[in-house]
Amino acid sequence: LEAGDLARRRYANARASEYYEKGLTLLSETHASRRIDALHNLGDVLVLMGQVDDALAAFREMLTLAYRLDLRGKGGAAHNRIGRAYRDIGALDDAAKHLATGLELFKTAEDERGIASSIDDIGKLYWLKGEYDKALGFMRDALARRRALADRRSIALSFNNLGLVLQDSGMFKEALDAFEQSLHIRREIGDMVGLVTTLNNLGTIAQDQRDFARAVQFLSEALEVAEQIGNR
Repeated sequence: LEAGDLARRRYANARASEYYEKGLTLLSETHASRRIDALHNLGDVLVLMGQVDDALAAFREMLTLAYRLDLRGKGGAAHNRIGRAYRDIGALDDAAKHLATGLELFKTAEDERGIASSIDDIGKLYWLKGEYDKALGFMRDALARRRALADRRSIALSFNNLGLVLQDSGMFKEALDAFEQSLHIRREIGDMVGLVTTLNNLGTIAQDQRDFARAVQFLSEALEVAEQIGNR
């Protein structure tokens, strides 16, 4: 499992997945807390590899263990990850149920990071449904909470998601500013996965503004980083 964590930090996703699966096979049932963390990390790696069904299986096992031990924060995290996976494959009703349940569990656990994460994810769900006013409300709430926590990685995520809604609302200047703030933080902290996403979004804005040379520049860098980290 430690080898899996190291491989994951180095974006060696296939190797990380292999190590996690071997480790989970060897880990006894008495080490439930360690098993929960490993299942969470395995699911994350599988999502990056595009293996959503396998990722969902890992997150569901994580959820089962969290309920068995009454770990509400971990249960909230599992529901959150399941909701994101469903959202990414377009199963928005299923995503909404899990994200809402995750939010309630985080509230009962008084997990402020989890609450902010769920609010942001629900905002992104409203964005996908085209309900931009609701999406903006949730995302601005999440950003304010994350600023209060001084969680830079999550602040960058909030700025990126806020930029998506602003872009689709026709507020290109505000969207550009949000994406650039996200990009600046992600470069500073070395968030390679987030960097790909924000570079891609900046490329889309440049394309919408018919600045094709700049769009190609952003998208080429996004592709290069994605290939480096094996994000399929």
